[in-house]
Amino acid sequence: MTDTFFPIYGMTPGRFAGGPFRRFAVAFGVFDGVHPGHRKVIGALRNMAQKHHAAALAVTFDPHPRAVLAPQDPPKLILTLPDRIRRLRQAGADEVLVIPFSAEIARLEPVEFLDKFFFCPGMEIVGIAVGENFRFGNKGAGNAETLRQFAAAHKMDFAAVPIEQYGQEVVSSSAIRRLIASGRLDEASRFLQERYVITGTVTQGVHYASTALETPTANLDPGNLVLPPDGVYAAVAELESEQRYPAVVNIGLSPSFAWGGRRRVEAHLLHFHGTLYGKKLSLELRKFLRSERIFPDGEALKKQIALDIDAVSAAVAQ
Repeated sequence: MTDTFFPIYGMTPGRFAGGPFRRFAVAFGVFDGVHPGHRKVIGALRNMAQKHHAAALAVTFDPHPRAVLAPQDPPKLILTLPDRIRRLRQAGADEVLVIPFSAEIARLEPVEFLDKFFFCPGMEIVGIAVGENFRFGNKGAGNAETLRQFAAAHKMDFAAVPIEQYGQEVVSSSAIRRLIASGRLDEASRFLQERYVITGTVTQGVHYASTALETPTANLDPGNLVLPPDGVYAAVAELESEQRYPAVVNIGLSPSFAWGGRRRVEAHLLHFHGTLYGKKLSLELRKFLRSERIFPDGEALKKQIALDIDAVSAAVAQ
């Protein structure tokens, strides 16, 4: 593939079978969460790519389009962008292209967007796969039918994948965000078909837990991730996608200390010894243990932490 298209979006071309990609089947979507509906779209993409001896290219957008269209109310996300890319690859995409979404892109009429994407020198598109409710272009004027007609006119394959349902409920990123934010983590995990996790890089904290409380914690910056209600959770922590440890996780404002109003995610890993700064940590929340509350002094808090650790050991062993 030539570099003609990619500088528009600040990307570099992927490689496949020892050389640059040239023939693609393409799937469009935000794909936040990479839930079962998204995975079905990637499955249709994969089948299309194999039929035409092409590469399967998943095209996603960052930031989330709603963060650009409604900056006063940007959506919280289920996955970080690196995790989204990783899961799209796990679902079957050979390559993932991230289009930096902007007001300029949002103003493109559907035909303008398609012309910009599909008619790029050195890039041959053999098929398009989307969810049947996919919208694009200025004010969402483009939809699956727009793409179907475009594909037919240019002799491309096309697949609009039906919406996934769990019982009578539609599986969607928005629904999963609502479940997580309301603390219904078991339901969110059923919608995702895997356990809900919080991922991030361990950052420097204030070191109070490791000194005064003798229970060192890993501090994660949640960024724009959707979080469950404040409180203490039993969890399994995975370090650098390798080692796993039971963990006590606190989400919230740490009200016993005057640390300001920013929500924090802290995890104490049981049986871990070492330094975590700068490492990727995933927290798989298993059970809500208790709400945050103010303790009269450090000793009272230390006693409660000991109880929390016992509760985590029991919850993770189940």
